[in-house]
Amino acid sequence: MKRKVIQIADSTQLISLPRKWAVKYGIKKGDELDIIEEGDKLTIKTESEQESESKLIDLRQLKDFRNRTIIAAYLHGYDELEVSYDTDEWSRKLQELVSELPGYDIIRQGMNSCTIKEVSKPSPKEFENMANRLFLSLHESGEYLIEAASNNYSDAIESIKFRDYRLHKNINFCKRIINKRKDGKIESTILYSTITLLEHYGDAIKDLAIALVGYKGKVSKEVLESLREINDIFKGVYKLYQVRSIAIVKENANKLKSAIAKINSLYEVQKKIDQNIYYRLKLFYELTGKIQESLLPIIV
Repeated sequence: MKRKVIQIADSTQLISLPRKWAVKYGIKKGDELDIIEEGDKLTIKTESEQESESKLIDLRQLKDFRNRTIIAAYLHGYDELEVSYDTDEWSRKLQELVSELPGYDIIRQGMNSCTIKEVSKPSPKEFENMANRLFLSLHESGEYLIEAASNNYSDAIESIKFRDYRLHKNINFCKRIINKRKDGKIESTILYSTITLLEHYGDAIKDLAIALVGYKGKVSKEVLESLREINDIFKGVYKLYQVRSIAIVKENANKLKSAIAKINSLYEVQKKIDQNIYYRLKLFYELTGKIQESLLPIIV
Protein backbone atom coordinates (compact mmCIF):
# COMPACT_ATOMS: atom_id res chain seq x y z
CA MET A 1 0.00 0.00 0.00
CA LYS A 2 1.12 3.57 -0.60
CA ARG A 3 0.96 6.48 1.87
CA LYS A 4 1.45 10.16 1.18
CA VAL A 5 4.04 12.08 3.18
CA ILE A 6 2.62 15.01 5.15
CA GLN A 7 4.91 18.00 5.68
CA ILE A 8 4.70 19.72 9.11
CA ALA A 9 6.60 23.03 9.39
CA ASP A 10 10.06 22.86 7.78
CA SER A 11 11.57 19.75 9.32
CA THR A 12 8.87 17.23 10.30
CA GLN A 13 7.42 14.70 7.88
CA LEU A 14 4.60 12.31 8.77
CA ILE A 15 2.84 9.31 7.24
CA SER A 16 -0.40 7.82 8.53
CA LEU A 17 -0.78 4.24 9.79
CA PRO A 18 -3.20 1.87 8.05
CA ARG A 19 -6.45 1.97 10.02
CA LYS A 20 -7.06 -1.79 9.85
CA TRP A 21 -3.53 -2.53 11.18
CA ALA A 22 -3.84 0.07 13.98
CA VAL A 23 -7.17 -1.37 15.14
CA LYS A 24 -5.84 -4.95 15.01
CA TYR A 25 -2.94 -4.11 17.35
CA GLY A 26 -4.87 -1.68 19.55
CA ILE A 27 -2.79 1.38 18.62
CA LYS A 28 -4.07 4.48 20.41
CA LYS A 29 -3.06 8.13 20.63
CA GLY A 30 0.13 8.49 22.69
CA ASP A 31 1.31 4.88 22.17
CA GLU A 32 4.99 4.31 21.40
CA LEU A 33 6.07 2.22 18.40
CA ASP A 34 9.55 0.91 17.60
CA ILE A 35 10.90 2.19 14.28
CA ILE A 36 13.82 0.14 12.94
CA GLU A 37 15.94 1.55 10.09
CA GLU A 38 17.08 -1.04 7.55
CA GLY A 39 18.70 0.86 4.67
CA ASP A 40 15.90 2.30 2.52
CA LYS A 41 13.28 0.41 4.55
CA LEU A 42 11.60 1.20 7.90
CA THR A 43 10.07 -1.54 10.04
CA ILE A 44 7.39 -0.58 12.57
CA LYS A 45 6.90 -2.83 15.58
CA THR A 46 4.32 -2.76 18.36
CA GLU A 47 5.02 -3.96 21.91
CA SER A 48 3.16 -7.19 21.14
CA GLU A 49 5.52 -7.93 18.28
CA GLN A 50 8.71 -7.93 20.37
CA GLU A 51 10.57 -11.22 19.96
CA SER A 52 10.50 -13.65 22.87
CA GLU A 53 13.84 -14.41 24.53
CA SER A 54 14.67 -17.58 26.45
CA LYS A 55 17.73 -18.76 28.37
CA LEU A 56 19.09 -22.01 29.78
CA ILE A 57 20.48 -21.76 33.33
CA ASP A 58 22.27 -24.69 34.95
CA LEU A 59 22.46 -23.99 38.68
CA ARG A 60 24.46 -27.19 39.15
CA GLN A 61 27.45 -25.37 37.64
CA LEU A 62 27.09 -22.47 40.04
CA LYS A 63 28.23 -22.72 43.63
CA ASP A 64 27.58 -19.08 44.42
CA PHE A 65 25.34 -16.39 42.94
CA ARG A 66 22.51 -18.79 42.15
CA ASN A 67 19.81 -16.38 43.30
CA ARG A 68 21.54 -13.47 41.62
CA THR A 69 21.79 -15.37 38.32
CA ILE A 70 18.00 -15.88 38.23
CA ILE A 71 17.38 -12.26 39.20
CA ALA A 72 19.89 -11.06 36.56
CA ALA A 73 18.04 -13.05 33.87
CA TYR A 74 14.77 -11.47 35.03
CA LEU A 75 16.26 -7.97 34.92
CA HIS A 76 17.74 -8.65 31.47
CA GLY A 77 14.20 -9.20 30.20
CA TYR A 78 14.19 -12.90 29.32
CA ASP A 79 10.66 -14.21 28.76
CA GLU A 80 11.41 -17.84 29.60
CA LEU A 81 14.04 -19.63 31.68
CA GLU A 82 14.85 -23.35 31.60
CA VAL A 83 16.52 -23.98 34.96
CA SER A 84 18.38 -27.14 36.04
CA TYR A 85 19.28 -27.85 39.68
CA ASP A 86 20.48 -30.74 41.81
CA THR A 87 18.50 -30.77 45.07
CA ASP A 88 14.90 -30.58 46.28
CA GLU A 89 15.97 -27.64 48.38
CA TRP A 90 16.48 -25.59 45.22
CA SER A 91 13.06 -26.60 44.00
CA ARG A 92 11.60 -24.85 47.05
CA LYS A 93 14.02 -21.92 46.91
CA LEU A 94 13.10 -21.18 43.29
CA GLN A 95 9.42 -21.02 44.22
CA GLU A 96 10.23 -18.43 46.89
CA LEU A 97 12.51 -16.47 44.56
CA VAL A 98 10.04 -16.35 41.68
CA SER A 99 7.40 -14.92 44.03
CA GLU A 100 9.66 -11.85 44.33
CA LEU A 101 9.80 -11.30 40.55
CA PRO A 102 6.59 -9.66 39.29
CA GLY A 103 5.31 -11.18 36.05
CA TYR A 104 7.25 -14.47 36.43
CA ASP A 105 5.76 -17.84 37.38
CA ILE A 106 6.87 -21.49 37.37
CA ILE A 107 4.79 -23.22 34.69
CA ARG A 108 6.56 -26.61 34.84
CA GLN A 109 8.44 -28.28 37.69
CA GLY A 110 10.24 -31.62 37.40
CA MET A 111 12.61 -33.55 39.64
CA ASN A 112 15.72 -31.57 38.71
CA SER A 113 14.48 -28.81 36.43
CA CYS A 114 11.75 -26.27 35.94
CA THR A 115 10.47 -23.74 33.43
CA ILE A 116 10.00 -20.17 34.56
CA LYS A 117 7.96 -18.03 32.21
CA GLU A 118 6.69 -14.47 31.93
CA VAL A 119 2.93 -14.80 32.41
CA SER A 120 2.15 -11.09 32.31
CA LYS A 121 4.13 -8.69 30.13
CA PRO A 122 5.33 -5.42 31.69
CA SER A 123 4.35 -2.41 29.63
CA PRO A 124 6.70 0.58 29.30
CA LYS A 125 3.69 2.70 30.26
CA GLU A 126 3.77 1.07 33.70
CA PHE A 127 7.26 2.37 34.39
CA GLU A 128 6.17 5.92 35.16
CA ASN A 129 3.53 4.80 37.67
CA MET A 130 5.96 2.39 39.34
CA ALA A 131 8.80 4.95 39.50
CA ASN A 132 6.47 7.47 41.15
CA ARG A 133 5.38 4.77 43.57
CA LEU A 134 9.03 4.08 44.47
CA PHE A 135 9.69 7.72 45.36
CA LEU A 136 6.48 7.93 47.39
CA SER A 137 7.16 4.62 49.16
CA LEU A 138 10.66 5.73 50.19
CA HIS A 139 9.36 9.06 51.46
CA GLU A 140 6.66 7.24 53.45
CA SER A 141 9.28 4.87 54.87
CA GLY A 142 11.27 7.91 55.98
CA GLU A 143 8.20 9.35 57.71
CA TYR A 144 7.50 6.02 59.36
CA LEU A 145 11.10 5.78 60.58
CA ILE A 146 10.89 9.27 62.10
CA GLU A 147 7.66 8.40 63.90
CA ALA A 148 9.08 5.10 65.17
CA ALA A 149 12.31 6.76 66.37
CA SER A 150 10.34 9.55 68.08
CA ASN A 151 8.32 7.04 70.10
CA ASN A 152 10.98 4.37 70.66
CA TYR A 153 8.99 1.74 68.76
CA SER A 154 11.63 -0.99 68.73
CA ASP A 155 9.32 -3.47 66.97
CA ALA A 156 8.95 -1.10 64.02
CA ILE A 157 12.00 -2.66 62.39
CA GLU A 158 9.93 -5.66 61.24
CA SER A 159 7.54 -3.36 59.41
CA ILE A 160 10.44 -1.53 57.76
CA LYS A 161 11.91 -4.87 56.66
CA PHE A 162 8.59 -5.73 54.99
CA ARG A 163 8.55 -2.34 53.27
CA ASP A 164 12.08 -3.02 52.01
CA TYR A 165 11.03 -6.42 50.61
CA ARG A 166 8.15 -4.83 48.71
CA LEU A 167 10.42 -2.02 47.53
CA HIS A 168 12.92 -4.46 46.01
CA LYS A 169 10.11 -6.23 44.10
CA ASN A 170 9.06 -2.91 42.55
CA ILE A 171 12.67 -1.95 41.78
CA ASN A 172 13.28 -5.25 40.00
CA PHE A 173 10.13 -4.67 37.98
CA CYS A 174 11.25 -1.15 36.94
CA LYS A 175 14.69 -2.40 35.89
CA ARG A 176 13.12 -5.18 33.83
CA ILE A 177 10.86 -2.72 32.01
CA ILE A 178 13.84 -0.50 31.13
CA ASN A 179 15.89 -3.44 29.86
CA LYS A 180 13.03 -4.82 27.78
CA ARG A 181 12.71 -1.48 25.97
CA LYS A 182 16.05 -2.00 24.20
CA ASP A 183 15.62 1.44 22.64
CA GLY A 184 19.21 2.57 23.16
CA LYS A 185 18.03 5.93 24.48
CA ILE A 186 20.29 7.72 26.96
CA GLU A 187 17.25 8.43 29.16
CA SER A 188 16.78 4.69 29.74
CA THR A 189 20.38 4.39 30.98
CA ILE A 190 19.94 7.41 33.24
CA LEU A 191 16.70 6.12 34.74
CA TYR A 192 18.28 2.70 35.38
CA SER A 193 21.00 4.46 37.37
CA THR A 194 18.37 6.45 39.30
CA ILE A 195 16.38 3.32 40.16
CA THR A 196 19.56 1.62 41.41
CA LEU A 197 20.30 4.58 43.68
CA LEU A 198 16.73 4.46 45.01
CA GLU A 199 17.41 0.82 45.88
CA HIS A 200 20.49 1.87 47.88
CA TYR A 201 18.42 4.60 49.57
CA GLY A 202 15.88 1.99 50.67
CA ASP A 203 18.68 -0.20 52.05
CA ALA A 204 20.00 2.81 53.98
CA ILE A 205 16.59 3.31 55.62
CA LYS A 206 16.53 -0.33 56.73
CA ASP A 207 20.11 -0.19 58.05
CA LEU A 208 19.48 3.02 59.97
CA ALA A 209 16.31 1.54 61.47
CA ILE A 210 18.34 -1.45 62.70
CA ALA A 211 20.97 0.89 64.15
CA LEU A 212 18.35 3.01 65.94
CA VAL A 213 16.65 -0.07 67.42
CA GLY A 214 20.00 -1.13 68.87
CA TYR A 215 20.74 2.39 70.07
CA LYS A 216 20.78 2.70 73.84
CA GLY A 217 18.63 5.46 75.21
CA LYS A 218 16.16 7.83 73.63
CA VAL A 219 16.87 9.03 70.10
CA SER A 220 18.06 12.64 70.39
CA LYS A 221 16.16 15.59 68.99
CA GLU A 222 19.19 16.39 66.80
CA VAL A 223 19.00 12.99 65.11
CA LEU A 224 15.24 13.34 64.62
CA GLU A 225 15.69 16.81 63.13
CA SER A 226 18.33 15.48 60.75
CA LEU A 227 15.96 12.71 59.66
CA ARG A 228 13.22 15.26 58.99
CA GLU A 229 15.62 17.38 56.90
CA ILE A 230 16.73 14.34 54.89
CA ASN A 231 13.15 13.32 54.16
CA ASP A 232 12.24 16.88 53.18
CA ILE A 233 15.15 17.08 50.72
CA PHE A 234 14.27 13.65 49.32
CA LYS A 235 10.73 14.92 48.74
CA GLY A 236 12.31 17.80 46.81
CA VAL A 237 14.23 15.32 44.63
CA TYR A 238 10.96 13.51 43.90
CA LYS A 239 9.47 16.85 42.88
CA LEU A 240 12.47 17.31 40.57
CA TYR A 241 11.76 13.92 38.95
CA GLN A 242 8.20 15.06 38.27
CA VAL A 243 8.76 18.68 37.22
CA ARG A 244 12.39 18.54 35.95
CA SER A 245 13.33 22.13 36.68
CA ILE A 246 16.77 23.68 37.19
CA ALA A 247 15.25 25.93 39.86
CA ILE A 248 14.35 22.84 41.92
CA VAL A 249 17.88 21.47 41.43
CA LYS A 250 19.32 24.67 42.94
CA GLU A 251 16.81 24.67 45.81
CA ASN A 252 17.60 21.05 46.71
CA ALA A 253 21.36 21.63 46.41
CA ASN A 254 21.22 24.61 48.80
CA LYS A 255 19.18 22.64 51.34
CA LEU A 256 21.57 19.71 51.05
CA LYS A 257 24.64 21.90 51.55
CA SER A 258 23.13 23.52 54.64
CA ALA A 259 21.99 20.20 56.12
CA ILE A 260 25.41 18.58 55.64
CA ALA A 261 27.15 21.52 57.32
CA LYS A 262 24.72 21.26 60.22
CA ILE A 263 25.15 17.52 60.78
CA ASN A 264 28.95 17.83 60.53
CA SER A 265 28.85 20.50 63.22
CA LEU A 266 26.61 18.37 65.45
CA TYR A 267 29.07 15.48 65.23
CA GLU A 268 32.49 17.14 65.00
CA VAL A 269 31.99 20.29 67.11
CA GLN A 270 29.01 19.81 69.41
CA LYS A 271 29.45 16.03 69.88
CA LYS A 272 25.68 15.53 69.95
CA ILE A 273 25.44 12.59 67.53
CA ASP A 274 26.77 9.07 68.01
CA GLN A 275 29.46 8.11 65.48
CA ASN A 276 27.56 5.12 64.06
CA ILE A 277 24.36 7.13 63.64
CA TYR A 278 26.29 10.07 62.17
CA TYR A 279 27.82 8.01 59.36
CA ARG A 280 24.48 6.45 58.52
CA LEU A 281 22.78 9.84 58.41
CA LYS A 282 25.58 11.19 56.24
CA LEU A 283 25.04 8.30 53.82
CA PHE A 284 21.46 9.49 53.35
CA TYR A 285 22.67 12.94 52.33
CA GLU A 286 25.20 11.45 49.91
CA LEU A 287 22.61 9.17 48.30
CA THR A 288 20.08 11.99 48.02
CA GLY A 289 22.67 14.13 46.24
CA LYS A 290 23.58 11.26 43.90
CA ILE A 291 19.92 10.61 43.03
CA GLN A 292 19.56 14.27 42.06
CA GLU A 293 22.81 14.19 40.07
CA SER A 294 21.66 11.07 38.21
CA LEU A 295 18.61 13.01 36.94
CA LEU A 296 20.53 16.07 35.73
CA PRO A 297 21.30 14.79 32.18
CA ILE A 298 17.57 14.56 31.38
CA ILE A 299 16.85 17.97 32.90
CA VAL A 300 19.51 20.33 31.53
